[in-house]
Amino acid sequence: MIEWLQQYLRHLDCERGYAPNTLRCYGRILQEFLHFVGSRSAKPRHLSRDNLRRYVLELRERRGNCARSIRLKLQAIRSFLLYLQERGAGPRPTLFAKSDFRYKVEQREAESLSQSQLTQLLGTLAKAVQQATKACKRKAGQTPRLSK
Repeated sequence: MIEWLQQYLRHLDCERGYAPNTLRCYGRILQEFLHFVGSRSAKPRHLSRDNLRRYVLELRERRGNCARSIRLKLQAIRSFLLYLQERGAGPRPTLFAKSDFRYKVEQREAESLSQSQLTQLLGTLAKAVQQATKACKRKAGQTPRLSK
């Protein structure tokens, strides 16, 4: 698949005029993805939704990538797979849906915080509320401000 990746990067450079930094970024992202799926899919036609889902899980859970980074990586992968499909080398066009390449942080992810992280978060919020309350009272003239 490395040959396909090299052809794709040349395509982006010569035919699409991508900037050198973008080409390096896409190259790094796609090499990382191909390395991840390498043991599961030796040929582009064997890529699957499961590969993509496992990769996103790896990015989020093990590597701690933020949602923006994951979306960028999914965009690069989608573009590469479309390139392969146009040349008859990629997975079936119907295998992946557009929604497979969308990543949205859901509210449920807060449930994955540990007990100590939740305690720290709540403590920080409580301190912020206390400070805001004191500041409001000072401005309203209810509590004199102590000078140092």
